[in-house]
Amino acid sequence: MDFTVQTWKEQLQASFRQLKHWLTLRSGDMGHLSYGALAGCTLLPLLEYTFTAAQQGQSLPLSAVMALGSIAGGVGGNILAGQIQAWHEAATQGHTPTETDILAWLQTNLMQQEDLRAALDSMLEKLEALPQAQETLPPTDWQVFAQQLHQELRDLGSLPRFQAYLEGSGVLVQGNHNVIAAHNSIAVGGNVAGNVILGNKYEHLDPNQTDPATLRTAYLSHILDERNQLWLGGIDPRAAAEDNDRLDLSAVYTALLTESTEREQVAGSVPGLIRDVDRQPRRFSALEQLNQQRRLVLLGDPGSGKSTFVNFVTVCLAGAGLESARLNLQLLTTPLPRDDEEQGRRQRDEQPQPQPWNHGTLLPIPIVLRDFAARGLPKASQ
Repeated sequence: MDFTVQTWKEQLQASFRQLKHWLTLRSGDMGHLSYGALAGCTLLPLLEYTFTAAQQGQSLPLSAVMALGSIAGGVGGNILAGQIQAWHEAATQGHTPTETDILAWLQTNLMQQEDLRAALDSMLEKLEALPQAQETLPPTDWQVFAQQLHQELRDLGSLPRFQAYLEGSGVLVQGNHNVIAAHNSIAVGGNVAGNVILGNKYEHLDPNQTDPATLRTAYLSHILDERNQLWLGGIDPRAAAEDNDRLDLSAVYTALLTESTEREQVAGSVPGLIRDVDRQPRRFSALEQLNQQRRLVLLGDPGSGKSTFVNFVTVCLAGAGLESARLNLQLLTTPLPRDDEEQGRRQRDEQPQPQPWNHGTLLPIPIVLRDFAARGLPKASQ
């Protein structure tokens, strides 16, 4: 039986019953015990699946790797996958890592590797680890745990991502598709218009009184969840039948180059002038063109990356608006990969430069024209 994200979620409640035990596994003076224990218990279903495969002489299960990649991508996901591979190899040789080993590795690397911490944050958020931990722990234990975790998340720089789970009262909304209600409050999921009925009491919701910052956060979170997806069904139809048939776009995106070059731009701005004709002209990236133009149309064959580029820009701007540690303007302007010819021309010690972006954190409003035309435009006869 393959290991899927759904399998992972279904096994988490049993895993979190061990959280109190993990919190007793203090190793030396290493800090961030609460975060490490939470991350360790969240990883436990996947680790147990891979350890069982190792003990049966099987290689690292591809389904487990795919599940991890869809939850925690990027550099941090690769670091985590590499360590899981090492643990799997140890288990193959009869040295299955203990809970203490796993916790010690997490605590040791949390502060040293920011990318790993971002991947673990993503895992905790997407698997809804905090709500499940709260549901499993007795109320008194949860209060103590939440207080300690709050401080550790602040130290790690991850508190904004989980703050709504740990603070305040009333209706708390955090992450994608998550709604949590505190004591004596209501939880509402999806879109709400009109009235909310609490017993025999009617509560009228006025959208004009909604906090703009809350609306902006909800919008950006929705856009981020909607656009940060790469569906494998378009690459391999067999993947469409799988539960984990998508990857995070931000984890696998490669910069898109256009056919426009520096030489064309110089010649176009100064008629008759072509400089450095012996040099192969450098092609502009799509981001460079977008940075220069107020209006831009990308032309290309189907599957050439036009929509993927738009989605990637949207994801980075939305992430920047949410102050994401991983999805932000730094990711948007990642230096272009150098081809062999360019690498040979440049000095080996020259650092690659980020792509230009001079517009800061804009509010992304993606519009699919075919959908807009179908819904928003009158018929030709009208």
